[in-house]
Amino acid sequence: NASYHLADAYIKLGDKQNARIAFANAARLGFDEKIKENALFNYAVITYELSFTPFNEAISGFLEFIELYPNSRRIDEAHTFLVNAYLNTRNYGEALLSLDRIKNKTPQIRKAYQRVAFYRGLELFSNLRFEDAIDMMNLSLQFAQFNPTIAAQSHYWMGEAYYRLADYDKAINSYNRFLLSPGAFNLNEYILTHYNLGYSFFKKRDYQNALTWFRKYLSLTREAPTRLVGDALNRIGDCFFIMTQYKTAIEFYDRAIKNERYFIGTAKQ
Repeated sequence: NASYHLADAYIKLGDKQNARIAFANAARLGFDEKIKENALFNYAVITYELSFTPFNEAISGFLEFIELYPNSRRIDEAHTFLVNAYLNTRNYGEALLSLDRIKNKTPQIRKAYQRVAFYRGLELFSNLRFEDAIDMMNLSLQFAQFNPTIAAQSHYWMGEAYYRLADYDKAINSYNRFLLSPGAFNLNEYILTHYNLGYSFFKKRDYQNALTWFRKYLSLTREAPTRLVGDALNRIGDCFFIMTQYKTAIEFYDRAIKNERYFIGTAKQ
């Protein structure tokens, strides 16, 4: 009891470090379960709030609290802090598990769900787990109303995942949904999506639509010399070549060659 009230006094003095130590002492003693429960929760919260304290210590504190007091009235609050701690350590998989355990999902929690699922999807994409990445992006899109930018990017990365799975129809659908998303025009992926759509149609051997999207990409980039611009010029040449329009194909091949920074080989596989 003395340790608990000592911690409270330190908080009133603005001394969180000593309050943390006092709460830890109170939490170690089992003479009063209510004090122990409150002390452990407050210890975890203060550990989370102290910027110089590793988030892993806060995580350990909240995990211990959740394990010892699963029926506590503060259990959802503990899970919410745990989610934020996991986000700060970029442990999106564990953050999702904690979000699933929160019974009362407030708007703030659902907003966090959108963000965590999206970043977990990017993580899975980087690990070449494309189907799992798509599942995460779909989960994130269930909360699309909270952050339009994340919602738009979820469509984009679903398109990228479907492309790598060679499901070009679904890739095209996702890319188009990205382009139609609010705010997509201002995102870095906007121009690139036109290039990606060109490739998706090219892979489908729909050369007329491939031409359309590659040309849209060139108009947006104003043909600034880059590897992707050079590759788009080359692919337009390929489309015309396949369509037996050889003179036009040669014109685009020449433009590709003149592209100052064009590297041999395709940029998108």
